[in-house]
Amino acid sequence: MADQSKSGADPSKSGYDPARTIQDEVERLRRRAGAVPADPDTRLLFARKLLDCRQVDEAILEIRAVIAMFPNHLEARKLLESAHALQG
Repeated sequence: MADQSKSGADPSKSGYDPARTIQDEVERLRRRAGAVPADPDTRLLFARKLLDCRQVDEAILEIRAVIAMFPNHLEARKLLESAHALQG
């Protein structure tokens, strides 16, 4: 019988590092947002990921950049409010 335990391999033994994976995702989104700075959806996606990682100050900068381009962007304004709440 074949060993089926490999599909449920222990991440700690495979070199899997969740913190590294999250940081890679942040960097990927940072590059995407930098490549299309006028795209509010990409910048807000990046800002949300920053907030998930508790990088609130940088997230606020991204959100404010969207609001500067699109002053009536309701989603950005709500996200900014949430980010300020995280600041304490």
